[in-house]
Amino acid sequence: SISALEYLHDNAFARCAKLPEKPELPRTIKYIGINPFIYCTQIKEFKGTLANGYRIEKGYINHTIQPKSFYDTLFPFETEYGSYARDLYIGLRGEYADQPAEGEAPSLQVLVAAPGTISSWQDPATQFIGREAFRGSIIKGNSISFGPTTNVRVSAFEDAQFDNNAKISMINVYIIEDYGFFGAGASAELDASNCFLVGIRAFANCGFKKITISSAQVPHTGDNAPARAMISADSDITDSEEEVEYYPVVIEKYAFENCTGLESFVLPEGLKEISEGTFMGSSLTSIVIPESVTSIGKKAFNNCENLTVAEGLEHVNTIGDYAFAGTKLNSLVISENATSIGEYAFADVPLTEVKTNVVKPFEISDNTFSAEVFENAALYIPDGTKEAYEATWAWNMFKNIIGGENE
Repeated sequence: SISALEYLHDNAFARCAKLPEKPELPRTIKYIGINPFIYCTQIKEFKGTLANGYRIEKGYINHTIQPKSFYDTLFPFETEYGSYARDLYIGLRGEYADQPAEGEAPSLQVLVAAPGTISSWQDPATQFIGREAFRGSIIKGNSISFGPTTNVRVSAFEDAQFDNNAKISMINVYIIEDYGFFGAGASAELDASNCFLVGIRAFANCGFKKITISSAQVPHTGDNAPARAMISADSDITDSEEEVEYYPVVIEKYAFENCTGLESFVLPEGLKEISEGTFMGSSLTSIVIPESVTSIGKKAFNNCENLTVAEGLEHVNTIGDYAFAGTKLNSLVISENATSIGEYAFADVPLTEVKTNVVKPFEISDNTFSAEVFENAALYIPDGTKEAYEATWAWNMFKNIIGGENE
């Protein structure tokens, strides 16, 4: 009998043909090692509910399932967090919380799960969703809530599949780490309206049609300890009784690259930079750039072939190489504080008019705009700057310069 079993070590039942097709795993199990049922191909189902079977509580490993624990088995499996009907299951993907330092009070709750089909979801009140927790999973349901979760770790939902038009609520998430939803499928909608940090390629190749992040700036208070713990030690955030401090909003490189279902996106107030390749190749039709943004990195909107409207460019000071190359913008307003526009920044963009507010023009490249724009578009310049623009490369390549006369 295994009714009181606590430890199931590596290769414990390897090639054991005498095991039943539906063995029952007791709640007493504390540890499951690597490949305990490897090549037990007769197993079709595991019965039972593992208490905290996919959870690491308070920094300690109470119940650990190692990778490839159930290699080559096909079964539905239940935990106290919901029902999982799996296809070929090759073991748990997830990370384990570090042991707390001596004398330090443990506090983290980390959820780790496994690839497969999740037919129902019961929120386990976890703080973190672990590394690769739901990678490759099929998650069913029209309305899915991860209410208490504050952190989505690296690749947590990479290649996960959601129902079309599903509404996913993560309203308490502060941080979505690198590759968090990379390649996630279906035209679902995600509400992570308090998220202020989106990692590298967090949503790249994702099919979501609507993603909401940081619709309001998140105040920095002592109560926000979970998010605060993830902020770099060299952050300039400080507590203050006199004024409210806010977490800096950061969207890392290529965060929404090739999001072919994304139609529009409102960048959050407080964002200072649109990073390299942020929306490259996405299906955006319009973008609203807040006044806080002063810099747009190279390739930020490169090959966004449906992008026709970019509001707020008049506040941006630097625009990187290839930033808007291949878009469908018709007009452009350049900030009076602009200092640089990179090579090929507006290559193959059908601009019909460019308005610049720069009084002392800086040089640009002869490939910043396409030859057709230099030849046919109207360039509107400030009063009293005509001589300066006519003498500055490659503004002087515009054939149709309007304004610039002395008052």
